[in-house]
Amino acid sequence: DSHKYITYTDLAREQAGEKACKIRDNKLEKYYNMDFGKESMEHEFERNARTAEAEQSKRAASRVKPTEPDRAGKQSAQRSVGDVERELRGIDEAVKSRTSEGRAEQAERRRAEQEAHQRAEAERRAAEEQQRIASRRYIGRDWEPER
Repeated sequence: DSHKYITYTDLAREQAGEKACKIRDNKLEKYYNMDFGKESMEHEFERNARTAEAEQSKRAASRVKPTEPDRAGKQSAQRSVGDVERELRGIDEAVKSRTSEGRAEQAERRRAEQEAHQRAEAERRAAEEQQRIASRRYIGRDWEPER
């Protein structure tokens, strides 16, 4: 007989330490009391594929439940894009802070921010002083000390 048999390994038996863990394909039906014919195997493969596909689509549907179908996707996408952009800016700043050019750029930016803050503070003080002077002039016109 030149027929070649396919031999399967029963992993449960092998892990249990049994020596008789190899099973020829013509004995599968006898050991497992199931139909291992070509048609039944194809049917099982198709059924398993349909079941897996249904479970996957069910999981995907449960993840995305928009409350407003027109805008929900856009809003979450915009939030995602915003989150990614913030993360990239943070990474960019971290990289720049570790290079000499980046440190110089950050120092220049800090210096410019400090100068702008000092200018704004000086302008605020000047405006307060002008208000004080104007209010003194106004009070000075109408106010006469009592004698």
